[in-house]
Amino acid sequence: MKWIVLVAVVLVAGVGGFLLMKNRNAAPGSAAQAQETAADAAKGNVKSTEQYFGNWGSRCDTVEGKPPYCEAFQRLSVKETRQRFMEFAVGFPAGAVSATGVVVLPLGVLVKAGGALKVDEKEPRRFSINTCLPAGCVARITLDETLLSEMKSGKLMAVTFANAEGKPMTVNLPLDGFDKALATIRP
Repeated sequence: MKWIVLVAVVLVAGVGGFLLMKNRNAAPGSAAQAQETAADAAKGNVKSTEQYFGNWGSRCDTVEGKPPYCEAFQRLSVKETRQRFMEFAVGFPAGAVSATGVVVLPLGVLVKAGGALKVDEKEPRRFSINTCLPAGCVARITLDETLLSEMKSGKLMAVTFANAEGKPMTVNLPLDGFDKALATIRP
């Protein structure tokens, strides 16, 4: 029930993938975290700001009495409907050693196949798809400093996953503006 409420809040608030994991007082991805975040959003206590740099943006959510949580993101939408097709967000969760990326993929992906991301001509990095929710299928990825540097200086990041029939699909995310968006959220 807690996840259903959280998903509804995510859809209504328009907040990205990190809402699934950003409670400062509970373990990432825990039920307590989901409950606290949903409660704050339902009370209208979450204030969001966004700014854009090329194809990337940064957004910060602030809950009264708590430090803001910020992330860099790129959202791809279906042109005709403006419905989200895919989103990639990067943040620095409290207590985490590295940055974390959250990829929200469309429903209908082959979860067991996982996915891969590749910056320019660098080696692809595999990731697992953690779960699927009504808003999409979610993958959490640890982003080490090497990968962040590649993204900051790179031109294009390819995200590859398989559709339900097992056919690979690649979505290209231009990286122009990523360095500036990341600079605004980095602790």
